[in-house]
Amino acid sequence: MNNKYKICLLGNPKTGKSSIFKKLIKQKKFNQKVIKKISTKSGSFNYLNNTFEIIDIPSTFSLYGLFNNDMVARDYICFRKVDAVLIVCDATQIVKNLNLLFQTAEYNPNIILVVNFIDKAEKHSININRIGLMYQLGVPVVFTSAKKNMGFEKLKETIQEVCEGKYKYHHLKISYPLIDQERIKIVEKLKPTQNYNLLSMRILDSNDDFFKSLPINYSKDEVEKIQNIRRNYNNHDQIREYILKRNYEISNEICSMNIYYAND
Repeated sequence: MNNKYKICLLGNPKTGKSSIFKKLIKQKKFNQKVIKKISTKSGSFNYLNNTFEIIDIPSTFSLYGLFNNDMVARDYICFRKVDAVLIVCDATQIVKNLNLLFQTAEYNPNIILVVNFIDKAEKHSININRIGLMYQLGVPVVFTSAKKNMGFEKLKETIQEVCEGKYKYHHLKISYPLIDQERIKIVEKLKPTQNYNLLSMRILDSNDDFFKSLPINYSKDEVEKIQNIRRNYNNHDQIREYILKRNYEISNEICSMNIYYAND
């Protein structure tokens, strides 16, 4: 039986994301689409009688940035249904890359962390505890090197496992002590609106651009309800900075326990 799955490829700039895309699809030609003057690429590969469409969305440091590439990436992750998201990170800069994983996990739990440039990490005597990262992040972790063509069979195998629902996730739950109580109050006001947990965070930390997309996904009454609740909160920038800082603290904590440097 041939099942078809849709995968998003996401990552910070200069993580080798596009090289991962090309290695997976093994095609010189691929589809291109321009949204807000930003190009996205798509292609596909077959594995064990299944077809996987890969969408290479724009690189971004954050789903809540204000540049076009940030907003295109955000809209794909927030409002489009995909079966899995590959988060590509630089093996020598994991601590800086995990914020995007934490943000994405709010929208799609089916994440695979692709640790690229593993050959560069080895060259610099950086040792990464893959099992430790998997345990603490609660997501599958695959080491790759596009340059040396390493890890791609394992990556395809993991994509298949995730898309078929065979991988048992135990997601890391991050607490935000300064806003958790307020978030609970917002959740109670939002229920039973779809994705109320997710919306409660965005009410606290997102700018107007995020909410412009609501009418595509919610009824007029639901949009009005969400906007009325949001009017009670106006310190979005400060809360966003707090969440980013908290995410970095967690990233640093996890990486300090699982990444070892020759000079340490």
